[in-house]
Amino acid sequence: MLIRHPISIFQQTDGGIIDPTTHEIYFMGIIDILQPYNLRKRIETGLKGLRYDKEGISAVAPDLYARRFVDFMKRVTA
Repeated sequence: MLIRHPISIFQQTDGGIIDPTTHEIYFMGIIDILQPYNLRKRIETGLKGLRYDKEGISAVAPDLYARRFVDFMKRVTA
């Protein structure tokens, strides 16, 4: 007889945080806080913004990053 154990939410999302409204999985690390938004990141933002929605890419200006992070945390903790 095969016994199935429930899979924890941590295993289901590989350690990410799932957004309940969009069902997207977000990963966060200390590197996000330590990464300076320098010329290299500005170029990355510009190039990725040509192909993808600038609001959804990871390399964004600090003010947008902060607003997006706070909005996400409000959604997942509400």
